[in-house]
Amino acid sequence: MKVLIVEPGKYPREADIEHTLEAEQAVVGGTIEAVYPWRDSACVVCNE
Repeated sequence: MKVLIVEPGKYPREADIEHTLEAEQAVVGGTIEAVYPWRDSACVVCNE
């Protein structure tokens, strides 16, 4: 799946990762938390 990786102090970058829990955890470096700040299906996935 296509993701936008936003790290502190860096420019956002687009990446393709597998659509698995393990791949998402690898990107954030640990357990993940999904936050839905908008009314549509877009979410922010971050480390807990």
